[in-house]
Amino acid sequence: MEASTAVHDVIVPTTGWANAEVDGLDRPAAASNDVTLTGFIFVRDLDVHEHPLGTTTVKVKSNRLLLEPQINGVKATLLGDARA
Repeated sequence: MEASTAVHDVIVPTTGWANAEVDGLDRPAAASNDVTLTGFIFVRDLDVHEHPLGTTTVKVKSNRLLLEPQINGVKATLLGDARA
């Protein structure tokens, strides 16, 4: 039986990132033990798209729909905000 997946577009301001693609992939991977990410985010399946206006979309693939607190946790992780 194949598990169903969900994809969420998480848009974050990234003007402070040196490299949006690298940061967008590395930050969630570095925080993979974070309780907001553990168990349902497929870190290897992240897809990053930088926009010219200083934002980046990170496509987050998960094994279920994410609730608002979980999406906020992903955003905080991408932004390096420990207050998630």
